[in-house]
Amino acid sequence: MAGVKDKVALKLIAAKGKVQIQAQSDMMELTADQDVTITSAKGKIQVSASKEILLTSGGGYIRIAGGNIEVHCPGTVSIKGASHQLSGPTSLSTPTPTFAKPGTGNLQVVHEFANGFSMNQGKFVVTDALGVKHRGVLDEAGKAMVHGLPVGPAQVDFLGRPHKDKADIFPFVEQPEEAVKQLASGMR
Repeated sequence: MAGVKDKVALKLIAAKGKVQIQAQSDMMELTADQDVTITSAKGKIQVSASKEILLTSGGGYIRIAGGNIEVHCPGTVSIKGASHQLSGPTSLSTPTPTFAKPGTGNLQVVHEFANGFSMNQGKFVVTDALGVKHRGVLDEAGKAMVHGLPVGPAQVDFLGRPHKDKADIFPFVEQPEEAVKQLASGMR
């Protein structure tokens, strides 16, 4: 009986529309323990690179770079066809894609208590989508703006109040229960 580990596979299928995979700021690698097949059922396969294309196997290689083609091998080169044409130079240029710079965003940080009053001058740390930490201090209204964050999720951690007296939390010196009653009566 085969276990789950023997049945794990990944399929990416688009019944309509194109599939596009990009590594916009680093390398992309496709590796398999066994065969790799690239097929175009009704079209063409185009491979292009701005610097070099290198095909290797068994010590032989074909290198396309700098407008030149090198065919080297430790064994026999076999070229077969009904006819062979060798003529003067020609070239074909294909456009290479350019990638948009990753967007940056702004995050407004607001720390407000349930009673509507803010934590002014409090320190905070924003951890952006790339794991970079941005530290800051809230203004008098308990707000701050963090600029230049990468687009994506962010986590905000508040580091505590700079002032620890009761008047910071409630604008009254009375006990909190009395302050809540006064707030409630003021909202009517």
